[in-house]
Amino acid sequence: MPTTLRHVTTELRSRAKAPSVCKDPGGRCKGAVANGRVGYLSNDKAEGARYDVIVYRNTCAAERTFTAWKSYADSNKHAVTVLDGPRQGNASITYAYKSPVKKNTLTLVVRRDQYIGTLDLRDTSGAAAGRTDLAALSEVYAERLSQAARGGTPSATAADVKV
Repeated sequence: MPTTLRHVTTELRSRAKAPSVCKDPGGRCKGAVANGRVGYLSNDKAEGARYDVIVYRNTCAAERTFTAWKSYADSNKHAVTVLDGPRQGNASITYAYKSPVKKNTLTLVVRRDQYIGTLDLRDTSGAAAGRTDLAALSEVYAERLSQAARGGTPSATAADVKV
């Protein structure tokens, strides 16, 4: 992680089973077999990043879930605004929330083979700064998902990324 986001707010958790509550639009993870999550904040709590990954039994199950997620974001214009975000993995979508509670949060959902990763980035310095940070962090995250999809150990790092 960038040095700015070194305060761990959600300890790394990973489970070799489907999550009980899923971030996909239906709240279910049909076809999921494992999941993991970790979150970070800056010291002043103005910036934060949360990473979630769900592993599906196969690419087809992940594709179905991603398609549902994209459909949800595209059709819920009252809740989210779809943005022209960084293209990552096999497919990705970026959106911002309209609710006051999450007004400074951008979300990237990326699918790489049987993996779906989400990156929630909160930046109170404004949407432009958040989008720049999201682009930098999402590139590293997508590379880590690609490394895992190829059967390797994820080693891409964001230590040199400035946010």
